[in-house]
Amino acid sequence: MNEDAAKALDRLVSAYRAGRALVLLLDYDGTLTPIVEHPRLAVLTPETRGLLERLSRLPRVAVGVLSGRSLADITRLVGLPGLYYAGTGGMEIDLRGRSLRHPKEREAATLVAAVAERLGNVLAAWGGAWVERKPFGLTVHYRAVSVSQIEELIRSVDLSLAPWGTRLVTVTGPMAIEVLPAEGWTKGAAVQFILDHVGQDAALPVYVGDEANDAEAFAFVAERGGVTIGVGPQAPPEAIYQLSGPEEVGELLAMLLDSLAASPRLSIHATKPG
Repeated sequence: MNEDAAKALDRLVSAYRAGRALVLLLDYDGTLTPIVEHPRLAVLTPETRGLLERLSRLPRVAVGVLSGRSLADITRLVGLPGLYYAGTGGMEIDLRGRSLRHPKEREAATLVAAVAERLGNVLAAWGGAWVERKPFGLTVHYRAVSVSQIEELIRSVDLSLAPWGTRLVTVTGPMAIEVLPAEGWTKGAAVQFILDHVGQDAALPVYVGDEANDAEAFAFVAERGGVTIGVGPQAPPEAIYQLSGPEEVGELLAMLLDSLAASPRLSIHATKPG
């Protein structure tokens, strides 16, 4: 375990032993799983799934996975009931079985459909790039595009999006560009909804992520005095602690589980968050 991981672990365990609830929120691609050739190949290992499940069953621990993937996709991939989920960069939220729907979801869906059609036509000329359509957002993937062509492809995407102006926001993901309605929810908003649902003012929020599309979640957690853990070289600067990749994330989760499971059960605040 590296020095940053040890420091983060000590902070989490100390807070838990002091009686605070932990709200452990993680990104998926690049954080829980490595970045692979195609998103469908990013499969959660049984070991990592088991760690998430066992952590979520501990008293005063809530676990959530926030992703740029659609909500349906991320809940299927993780496959654990009782967790918090956010998909499409925060536009779709599942609060342990209670779904939140954005008040402008119909407008967002119409906007996304038009943008997806335009980008699909543009990317048809690029080998190795494609558009992933989601209910309220989309992602341009370019993992299979040659490195020498990526800069030109990004310029082409930006030019294609220009007619929609400020109605859209773009966020860099792992070998991808996420395109979302400007008035939509973000991962930062999803973190807030989750913390409100947990409902314990003294809860310590923790966010683990790897890319620019995690920046607003990091910023919100930092403002709340929480723990921010970056994964890999592209993690936003708001991350206090740094891990090298998903393997170290798994190691941290395993150490956290062992430490929390061995912690004395406190008689106060010992109920399950949410």
